[in-house]
Amino acid sequence: CSGIVDRAHDGVDSASLIEEAKSGVAAIADTQIEATAGTARDALTEAWRNLTSREPKHLGLTWGWPSVDLSFGKLKPARMTVVAAVPGVGKTNLAWHVAEANAMAPEDDLGIGEAVYFVSGELKTPDLVGRQAGIRAGVPAEAIEGDRALTQEEIDRLVDAQKDIEYMPIVVDDNGGRPFTVADIETRVRAAQQRFTSGTFATPTARYPKNRLRLVVVDYLTKLKPPTLPFGQRYDSREREVAAISGALTEMAKVLDVHVLVIAAVSRGGEKSKGVDPRKRELQMSDLRESGMIEYDAANIIFANTPDDGVLRLKNAKQRFR
Repeated sequence: CSGIVDRAHDGVDSASLIEEAKSGVAAIADTQIEATAGTARDALTEAWRNLTSREPKHLGLTWGWPSVDLSFGKLKPARMTVVAAVPGVGKTNLAWHVAEANAMAPEDDLGIGEAVYFVSGELKTPDLVGRQAGIRAGVPAEAIEGDRALTQEEIDRLVDAQKDIEYMPIVVDDNGGRPFTVADIETRVRAAQQRFTSGTFATPTARYPKNRLRLVVVDYLTKLKPPTLPFGQRYDSREREVAAISGALTEMAKVLDVHVLVIAAVSRGGEKSKGVDPRKRELQMSDLRESGMIEYDAANIIFANTPDDGVLRLKNAKQRFR
């Protein structure tokens, strides 16, 4: 660009300068095409190699329950799954269960395990991990929250739970209590991927020295900030903000080749006033808050409720690839 300006000062005619500019733009476009595009034959060859090689990086990630893996399919890279429920069902506990199940998965033949990046937009990191340690140890919530003193037996069980959790390759990021943007998450996940792959993220108690990071958990969707619009523009509705966040998360999944598991809140609606516990009712797609583009962007949409004595039930409301 500066070269064309210099040549204009040297008296080169405008027609020649325009042709030079066109050639420069075309060269840039050709470079971008070579980097991001390929023929159908090349793509088919790669897809066939992925199907037949069975390399670990091409296998899906587990839900942590074999029956759910069988019914819903495993969590595949470059896709987004949304798990939605009303408050009080246990969305965060479900998300942590999936993270923990993958972090504890056996290493592959190359000695590489699975790492997880857990974005905690609702709870501070110590609160989240402390609660999960309490659940793992079977310690009641009131003791974990400090409403009563811990017994010695509970302390012993918590120590054992801590030993289990501390070697898991899970990064928990609460952003200091401030809202995240998807750009924030993408930058941090990319850096974590490099550190896990090189082994520099491993601690002395790490289960495996090296891990591949293929799962990003976002708890939860409406705690994220939408991407900034250019020229000082503003979103004209919350639905458009959520649509922008959803699209950015889907793009991040593809760019980083990770599965993004997103927790979403569902409105309680008017069911409680009718005497119906909202945690028990079966949810519908229309229950998603400001659903907008979520239905379009997500590969899977799962609804969770607890219809019978607090037992969690998952319903597959959308499944694009099965």
